[in-house]
Amino acid sequence: CDDGGWFCPGQYPPALQKILKEKKDFAQLEDFNRRRGDNSGGKDADAEYTQQYLENLNNPEKARRAAAANAEKNPPRDLSNTNNNNKKLRKLTPDEMAIMNNPEAWGNNGATTAVWEAVHKGDRRAFRDMLLEHPELAHLRSEDGRGPLWWAYEYGQTELVTLLTRLGVKTDLTDAQGLKPSDMMK
Repeated sequence: CDDGGWFCPGQYPPALQKILKEKKDFAQLEDFNRRRGDNSGGKDADAEYTQQYLENLNNPEKARRAAAANAEKNPPRDLSNTNNNNKKLRKLTPDEMAIMNNPEAWGNNGATTAVWEAVHKGDRRAFRDMLLEHPELAHLRSEDGRGPLWWAYEYGQTELVTLLTRLGVKTDLTDAQGLKPSDMMK
């Protein structure tokens, strides 16, 4: 580990701690190392879940009918009426921005893929929703050092360029090849 820094193998930058706190651990059904009723999650709910899973596996038609009946009783929430446009996006502090722009924090992962897809498609709503939940994504950098601002320029998403610059994404940063975001304009 570097002295006094956050970078150590197996550790993540402080700006990602909020995302990591929201993760959900899972347990395999075949975890024979835990006893029923102990504090590690081996509850009767596991047995009930396993029984239901096996019943659905053995009778897929019954499972489809049950799922359809459940969908009628509990229709999915209509998220299209959710108005996140009135919610204010949070701008990162200079320290948080520095962490996200550190080349040691750059990498390809599910978050970079999701952000790239939203920017590439020009899906402003999805991108804004991501930023409301995780403001650090505005400063996310992929393995090649590019991030949302580079992609917004590359795909001509001028509204996203404006949004990102308002959130403090610097236009003078460079990627691993020395290219600035505006160098990506076609």
